[in-house]
Amino acid sequence: MPAQQEWPGQHPHSAPDERLDEGRVRFRPGPSTSAPRRQGPKGYRRSDARIEEDIVDRLRRADHVDCEDVSLRVQDGIVTLEGTVPERWMKHTIEDLASDCAGVQDVDNRIRVRRADRD
Repeated sequence: MPAQQEWPGQHPHSAPDERLDEGRVRFRPGPSTSAPRRQGPKGYRRSDARIEEDIVDRLRRADHVDCEDVSLRVQDGIVTLEGTVPERWMKHTIEDLASDCAGVQDVDNRIRVRRADRD
C-alpha cells in the first residue's frame, strides 16, 4: 500500500478515510481536541466552595459577558444561577460556563433577560 499523501488544507484532526476518485478524498473526524474529564480517586467529590470559586473565576475572565447582576449558589454539585442579564445569549453563555466546571452535576438557570423600556 502506498504512503498516504498529505493534502493541502487538510484539517490536522482529520484523517483520509478513502479515495473517492481522482483528487477527492472523504475525511472522517479525528480524535477530540480536548482531553477526557477524569473522575479522580474513588469516592472523591469536589467541594461546593471549590466549584463556586471555579465558576466565579470563569465568569470574571469572560469579558464579553455582563454578569454583575447575577448570583450563584452551589449545593451538592447543583449550581443555581439567579439575576438578570441584558442579552439572551449571555444567559446561555453563563449556563455553559457553569456546566463545564468539574464537579457540577446540574445547572438550574433562573437568570432572566432584562426587557428594554418601551416608550
